[in-house]
Formats: sequence, C-alpha cells, structure tokens
Amino acid sequence: MKKIITALLLTTPLTAFANGLWVHHAVNEEFDTIKEYIEEGITNQGLVVAHRSDVAGMLQRTGKDLVAKVSTIQANVTEKAHTAINIARDAIGIQSEESSEAETEKTPPTATETFTRSEVIEFCSANLSRKMTDADPANVIFCPYSIALYTTTDDPETVHISYLQLSKIGSPNSRAVLEEVEAMLGKIVLDATE
Repeated sequence: MKKIITALLLTTPLTAFANGLWVHHAVNEEFDTIKEYIEEGITNQGLVVAHRSDVAGMLQRTGKDLVAKVSTIQANVTEKAHTAINIARDAIGIQSEESSEAETEKTPPTATETFTRSEVIEFCSANLSRKMTDADPANVIFCPYSIALYTTTDDPETVHISYLQLSKIGSPNSRAVLEEVEAMLGKIVLDATE
C-alpha cells in the first residue's frame, strides 16, 4: 500500500498536503526553476523579496564544525579512558596491552546531510501586514511571510514547497486577514508549480 501511495505522489505533478500548521507541495522540477517562478509570483503581487536564507548551506557549514567538536571530544574521552584502564591494570598487576593503530585511528564521524538544496524566501506586504497587526498586534511575528523550498538527499528530484497556515496559529480575531495572507501564499505557490 505504501508503494502505491508513493507512486501516486511521485506521478502527480503537484501534491499538496496541509498538516494543520503548514501547507506542503511537492513537484518534480528543477529547484532553480521553481525558485525563479516563486520569486516572479512574489513580484507579480507587487511585492519585493526581502531576504533569501540558504538553510542547506548553513547546516552544511555548521555540520562540519559540529563534527570537528565531536571528533575532538571523542579523542579526549578515548585518551582518558585508555589512561584510566592502564592505571587500573597497573594497580592490579595486569600487563598493559598496546592498542593497535587500527583501533586508535578511527575515522571521525561525518555530518549527516539532509538537504541537497534548501532556501527560505522572505517577503512582506505593507497592506496585509497593517491589516494583520491592526487585527492583533501579536501577528507581527508573522512578518515577513516566508516560503520554504527544499530537495532532500533521499529524493533530489522532488522540490518541496511549504508555507505556514497562519490562520491556524493566529488569534480568532485575525483569522480573516490571515486567511487572506494564506490565499496570497497559495496563489504564488500554485502559479509557480502549474
């Protein structure tokens, strides 16, 4: 059954799922093509892209740093453990065995890469943002709006596009304007993936 569902998802040009907090689309297309279409959709709404975050690049850079730290910690722990074992052996009179080079020179762990590409495109609408914050000042948290695009190492041919369902998060007083924002986000994504 799982294979049938997967086959249906992969053969459908656009699949959209709403899990309650965000809307997710998946399409078999080039990442840069979809990114360009989304940015065109934003400008077609009379809006300007404010920022692009290269999330995959950031994770890759920080992953290398984390691996280096883990390797250093692992080497220190291993050295201290060998020292403690040798002290214990000496204390009870067991002759110390030299560890083989193969044991001491283990390959350090590598960073797990989730994404082949991953970017978040941020933009805002002065008109909708004003309406949102007039309805509830706490809605300022939703500015700027964002659309995430990513491809995974497990499935680099499928571009995933997601955005938050703000009306499910915001206050009941602001539901109508948040649905307006969602409609705009949905139109941008739909136009980009058709």
